[in-house]
Amino acid sequence: MEKLHQELEKDGLVTLAVNFQESPAQVKEFFTKHNLTFTALLDRDGKVSELYQAWALPVSVIINKRGEIAARAMGSKDWYSDEARQFFRKLLEQES
Repeated sequence: MEKLHQELEKDGLVTLAVNFQESPAQVKEFFTKHNLTFTALLDRDGKVSELYQAWALPVSVIINKRGEIAARAMGSKDWYSDEARQFFRKLLEQES
């Protein structure tokens, strides 16, 4: 996900991690350990996870420029695969 963020941020990709009921210290430690540069949000009360029906972790919710859910992915994924990068490039090209 970090590589995808680095490559496509300049084209408008916004990458956000939503951490389910973890402390700021835990999130900071994880991001530092893995050299992550995208933004992390804290879901302290679980409301965001409930809103996006994130019942198993990790879950990725891809939201298009219109604010609509374009895709959902459960479990670990290779977000830097050719297929994933092509998907995100097409999504970024779409009009809002």
